[in-house]
Amino acid sequence: MRRTLLLLPLITLMAGCALGRFSDNEPLDPKLMVQLAPGKTTAKQAVELLGAPAQVVQLDKRSAYFYEYINRRLTGVISPLLLANNDARSDRMWLFFDADQVLTHYAGTFEGARVRWGFPWTDLHNPDKQRAPKPDLEALAQEVSQEPPPAETPAG
Repeated sequence: MRRTLLLLPLITLMAGCALGRFSDNEPLDPKLMVQLAPGKTTAKQAVELLGAPAQVVQLDKRSAYFYEYINRRLTGVISPLLLANNDARSDRMWLFFDADQVLTHYAGTFEGARVRWGFPWTDLHNPDKQRAPKPDLEALAQEVSQEPPPAETPAG
């Protein structure tokens, strides 16, 4: 009993919580992705639109560009035990170019904005819980095609 009473202040001093938010790169913008046109967009145009890829993979005379944004949130409860929950989601996009550096096709996911905070005992990947909606790429493509082109500024 006396030993327990002596340990109680020590346990109380050790208790706490930890929060962390980490991200790598910039989020991918679905509005930019729908501007890519297979058979027309060149690798140079893709880089001008999206920025430098995280990786470039040579596939014989063809190539693939990889874009990635990673978003992580860490929640922890510190007591005599450390209990933690780490949720990591990412936006990923692969662009494939032929030997002439013209886009042949692309594919990707947009999950980076869906990262969540949660207690260590929480299931963050339960599909029944409310989450941020996934972007509708077809609706975005239609929206982008209806936007007027940006006004050109005179060179000076």
